[in-house]
Amino acid sequence: MITVLFATHNGEKTLPIMLDAFCRLEIPEDGWEIIVVDNASSDQSANIIKSYSDKLPINYLYEQKPGKNNALNLGLSYAKGDLIVFTDDDIIPQQDWLVQLVKCAHNHLDYSVFGGVIKPYWPREPEDWILNHVPLGVTYALTEDGRVEGEIFPGLVWGANMSIRRTVFDSGYYFDDTVGPNGKNYVMGSETEFTIRLGKAGYKSWFCKSAVVQHIIRDNQLEPEWIVNRAYRFGRNMYRQEYKYFDSKIPFLFGIPRWMFAKLLQQYNCYVMALVQGDVTKKWVALWEIQFIKGYFYESRVFNK
Repeated sequence: MITVLFATHNGEKTLPIMLDAFCRLEIPEDGWEIIVVDNASSDQSANIIKSYSDKLPINYLYEQKPGKNNALNLGLSYAKGDLIVFTDDDIIPQQDWLVQLVKCAHNHLDYSVFGGVIKPYWPREPEDWILNHVPLGVTYALTEDGRVEGEIFPGLVWGANMSIRRTVFDSGYYFDDTVGPNGKNYVMGSETEFTIRLGKAGYKSWFCKSAVVQHIIRDNQLEPEWIVNRAYRFGRNMYRQEYKYFDSKIPFLFGIPRWMFAKLLQQYNCYVMALVQGDVTKKWVALWEIQFIKGYFYESRVFNK
């Protein structure tokens, strides 16, 4: 058996699309279960999930404490599958998604963590500056085209299409509840923190090119303000990843490598020049970098109090 586990918070707009797609999935030979953890939703998510109980093997759980990772950790305590498939409440899986993940796990017994392809489901055609200049992996959790099947760096396995052997959790590993979606200003990178931690413990990761899902991009997520806010959360995440490995020989100021201050000034200069020139693309690209650095600086204060 496999377990499909995901959390939802006010997911009423995407849950019906996702669960309808689940109804069309090919079922693995050993069967499956779905564990949905409602993370303090205030919309119709609970009713929507329960309405599929006669169509899908759904187990509904409720986690009042905010935070996606709190919800996932609760769900893990109920999971019965030998392979735990993680996803989000806004994906559309390819029909053979689960079958391909199971096949991949069976064919690569030395690996414990598996990631698959994440493609976009755009609400409308994105502007050129988004497609050409915004890092789509960071911003929308999309895997880059051309990624090949094989062993992969653990940090490139992302939560919308990720599976992990049950034995990993039996060994005592759980998600860090101090990171991940939790309100408006949270530290992103909850799954990558976890997979990188597993990699350091000796668990290897494999990329399954045949396991494919689409990530439903909301209309508001194509707005520049949303995109640059994503950069801020990414900056917070990167400081957390890097601070443990800072070289003591690097000159620091307030716990931050000094070259980051120079980079911030450079990006402000790019922003001003873009305004003068009326270059909208350069303006938003500079703002993305500025917000990333600001998030990086903010997290440094958290760790150096």
